[in-house]
Amino acid sequence: MSVRLDANGRVNAIKAPLEGESERAPVLPFDVRSDVTGGRGRTVATRISDGYLVAFNHGEFGGSLWWYDSDGKSRQRVGDAHIVAFVEVKLRSAKVVAGFVESSSTRGRDSGSLAVVERADDGPLRIRRLAELGSSPFAVSSPSEQGTLVVTRTAIVRVSLQGTLQQVASLDLTSLYPGSVVETPNNLIVVGMLRYMVEIDPRVKPARVTWYTDAACARFRPGERATCVCY
Repeated sequence: MSVRLDANGRVNAIKAPLEGESERAPVLPFDVRSDVTGGRGRTVATRISDGYLVAFNHGEFGGSLWWYDSDGKSRQRVGDAHIVAFVEVKLRSAKVVAGFVESSSTRGRDSGSLAVVERADDGPLRIRRLAELGSSPFAVSSPSEQGTLVVTRTAIVRVSLQGTLQQVASLDLTSLYPGSVVETPNNLIVVGMLRYMVEIDPRVKPARVTWYTDAACARFRPGERATCVCY
């Protein structure tokens, strides 16, 4: 299921392919081709003042980040990175042009990190890692004044505009493939995933978790480690 907010701030859930939001090819005014071969790759991109940052993520086969100018005729490799999504981060002490969350490059390792792309005083772009997420990121919300929500394999984490991390809820989503996440005006968090949707209320401690699925699931129960089964 994929979740969205409508114009009135209500959650809409629709059946969607397994492919997550961050795996869909970005719309760019020029064609790009990954420099990494092997495996199923994803491409994500973001606009910056002098062009675009374009990332190619092929998991264990490799990942890279590139700068392209506005028409795509010039490009420069920024560095190695397995970027899942770009997020908004602003640091007073650095010339940050973009933030991003990335997964581990090692097969079988469940880890991720928050990083920024900075512009050095002499012009080139560089990557700087800020903090460990504790688990692989899967879905990312739209940015807000409160920051950006990141759904990892084991938790919901909020990335602030200042580049700090706050764990909102502990939640094991192993094998459920979270692909989208939204936050309602009254601060409820809803995650869409393979066949399921979960609502987290962080206003109470510990956070209250409510599971939903489609009507075709005759019987439904949360299983161990907060996973779900239909039978």
